[in-house]
Amino acid sequence: MATLTKADLLKRDNVQKFVDRVNTKDEFRSGTNDGPLLESTSRFKINDGPVSNNLNADFLATWLTTSSPRDKLLIEVREKGKALTFIPFTTLYKDKVFGGTAPKAGGQGTERQENGLINIINENAITVKDMTISTFGNVKVKSANKKEGLSQIGKEPYIDIVIVSADGKEYGISCKGTQAPSLAGGGIGGLKVIVPDLMPKVYRAVENFLKQNLNLKQGSVVTFETVPDIFIQIPNKYVRSIIEGIPKMGGPITHMYIGPMDVSGSLTGNKLMLNGGQFYSIDEYMRKIPNFFFRLRKRDLDTEKSGMMKIEFNEKTVDGFPKLFKGSKNNKNLSRIVIIDEPSSTSKSKGAVLTI
Repeated sequence: MATLTKADLLKRDNVQKFVDRVNTKDEFRSGTNDGPLLESTSRFKINDGPVSNNLNADFLATWLTTSSPRDKLLIEVREKGKALTFIPFTTLYKDKVFGGTAPKAGGQGTERQENGLINIINENAITVKDMTISTFGNVKVKSANKKEGLSQIGKEPYIDIVIVSADGKEYGISCKGTQAPSLAGGGIGGLKVIVPDLMPKVYRAVENFLKQNLNLKQGSVVTFETVPDIFIQIPNKYVRSIIEGIPKMGGPITHMYIGPMDVSGSLTGNKLMLNGGQFYSIDEYMRKIPNFFFRLRKRDLDTEKSGMMKIEFNEKTVDGFPKLFKGSKNNKNLSRIVIIDEPSSTSKSKGAVLTI
């Protein structure tokens, strides 16, 4: 997979896109499209020079065209569970924002993982009697297939693949990469169905934080950096429902599969051993990740060239909730909610971790 180069940043408006992502303490991936997530701190330096805050687009554009091949722009990042470190920007994955190729079905991304898992299960189940799969218990597996179609609410189903046992029982599997950006699926539309009373509480908590802690009002125009990512801990009573899903959402799932995007394996006796991938029952997954949080982040900042956004409490999204952030010029919705397992250190320090 391609990583960023000086030439990449000099194309189109990639300088501003890169600056926005660094300064808003957003995330990059290391090396590949499923590499570790790296959270920017907004600090950078050139070679072994002094550390500076808030990268400037004009400065970067000049540096890109005048620096020597030996000069390095390093940005400070934190990978989950590791210390802060400065890394060359050229080690960062060139995602579609910077002109990289977006993951495609059967090529890069989750479809590649799902198809790989289906293929290796079916290839071996044909020839091996009473085949079991590592970390999937003592289930004798007959076959695997893709969960086709959309759910009853017109979204991608919770279940990615179905594993069928020798006695005909079906197991619904949700597939994730080792560095999946979100720990549960469904989006806001799905959450409205699964836990209908939860999302109004979440949005009320966010509005209160913006109004009371940051003193923001309807229509306030502020820099992207003014509002940190906001995290809301999901109360335990909702967690299982969110992870499992319900039939209306194309669920429920029985297991999470977490592993590399490229699936391979080998047989040991009648057991299929996978290359680092692991199945988790719902109980095992909840023990593995004891806490879940909604993360409200800013997105698509590159579409708003001004570097400013408008606070929007009155206008609603298609799901009926406040937009919260929109472009100050283009009015595009700039907010997104995903589910993760831990708040960022920056949001912790700014009191942006909420409970409901």
